[in-house]
Amino acid sequence: MSSGYSALVLALLIGKRKGEKETLHQPVHTPYVLLGTALLWFGWFGFNGGSELAADALAAQALITTNVAAGTSMFTWVVWDYIQGRKISVIGTCGGLVVGLVVITPACAFVTVGAAMVMGMIGAIISNVAMHIMKENPLVDDTLDVFACHGLGGTVGMILTALFANAKVYDPLNESEDDHEGLFYGTGTLLWRTIVIAICVIAYCMVVTGALFFIINAFVNFRVSEEDEQAGLDPSYHGELVDMKAQAGGEDGKITA
Repeated sequence: MSSGYSALVLALLIGKRKGEKETLHQPVHTPYVLLGTALLWFGWFGFNGGSELAADALAAQALITTNVAAGTSMFTWVVWDYIQGRKISVIGTCGGLVVGLVVITPACAFVTVGAAMVMGMIGAIISNVAMHIMKENPLVDDTLDVFACHGLGGTVGMILTALFANAKVYDPLNESEDDHEGLFYGTGTLLWRTIVIAICVIAYCMVVTGALFFIINAFVNFRVSEEDEQAGLDPSYHGELVDMKAQAGGEDGKITA
């Protein structure tokens, strides 16, 4: 969540890329995106289930809800794109999956499997809509859709946790005296506390990120020169290109640069 709001501040302060609207930006290698998403999905079990610091029923619940929310969000993202008349893509599918992981993280050990499915669906639709709105924003160039997926996804996850948290999941023996149940199962205490915390976290992240930007930018420029930007960072900074096809002299694939 914090990364999403920090990314939004930096995107506003750094500004849009030159010719961003005229250039078709595609990943260097789509299978790498798919592989990275698979590794991320697997690794997410580590800190959602592992946060329990025990191999018990609550850790298992966290693993199940994490997997269910991610899968539901991925499916919802694809269906929503189809309903909106967009092409179904691997990149979009991976993005939908990541949104599900983000949304369920604050709730993984506190909600039922059914609630995890609902959270994945809601998070996918909100982040999908926000992502396409952001792409049309003339002021923001969020190249990796961090704000829509992580910022809003995390915020949605926090709020929905305050709605769906169920004591029968995290405290089946009723041993805790704290009022941590969500609005649908208890009172609104957790909801208003969550909203206050979310506002404080968002404000802190944005203010501190902005301050750090100006401090660091006074010594090291955040934005590269226009010449380097036009040439591309791979050749201008490293003298090479990741995509070998861009260096090829023709269909024979011979390297010319």
